[in-house]
Amino acid sequence: MVNNSHRNDLCLGRLFLPYGVGKDRTIKTLLRFFRMFGKKQSAQLLFICSDMWKPYLKVIAKKAGQAIHVLDRFHIAMHRRIMCMAGESSMTVKLIIIIAFSYLYGFFEVFMNFRQRNKGTVAASNDKGSLRLLYILITVGYLLSFSIGATKIGRINQWNTYFAVGAVLVVTGLIIRIQSMRILRQYFTYSVAKVEGHKLIETGLYKTIRHPGYLGQLLIFLGISTSLSNWLSILVMMIPVAIGYVYRISVEEIFMTEQLGQNYLNYQKRTKRIVPLIY
Repeated sequence: MVNNSHRNDLCLGRLFLPYGVGKDRTIKTLLRFFRMFGKKQSAQLLFICSDMWKPYLKVIAKKAGQAIHVLDRFHIAMHRRIMCMAGESSMTVKLIIIIAFSYLYGFFEVFMNFRQRNKGTVAASNDKGSLRLLYILITVGYLLSFSIGATKIGRINQWNTYFAVGAVLVVTGLIIRIQSMRILRQYFTYSVAKVEGHKLIETGLYKTIRHPGYLGQLLIFLGISTSLSNWLSILVMMIPVAIGYVYRISVEEIFMTEQLGQNYLNYQKRTKRIVPLIY
């Protein structure tokens, strides 16, 4: 308590019930206490100790803003625990969203695969197991990425930031992926194949890179793993996936050179594989 001698220390709480703080501990009763305590004595306070109840924080800041506000350890610990639980709850919701989207994206690719099989007639094919290998490596990447993402190993705490960045990458990748399908139209295939009447497409995204569809998928996988807010999840997703696409691209380019000859060789000289001006 503050007295006229020297100790400028005030402790708000049950000890002040006789002075009119009241059982309800409302802002009104706290303001009444400070009126009773007096402006002069309130202005002399150096320290105030209380819990983290919001009316305390608001009234003390208003009536004795000059004082150092000491929060008791128990309520700080409780506050941190509550915030941690809220963060974990938010993380769980985001994780469910990420998993749900991953399944939806997988169903989209499966649907497009079956749809593509019913269009056009394949004149030649030489996949060399690249599609199967790619599916296996993507599955491995998913399993490792989500398994690690569900733990605290490698976790980055800025969940909202990385979730937002991941969402942007996913949307960008989807746009590129769908646009590449639309440009190729009947020439788009999931296996490494040449469709009857096949023509070399050099418009739109294909004017600067030869495999924009794969670029779109890589961005999607990068976005999914980034949204998990875990640097290890990103690594274990992207390393196997990247290996699969590098092999897939090499198989596809050898096949296209065999089928389209000099036209494709000239196209290779004018363009990059998946990253404009770089690779």
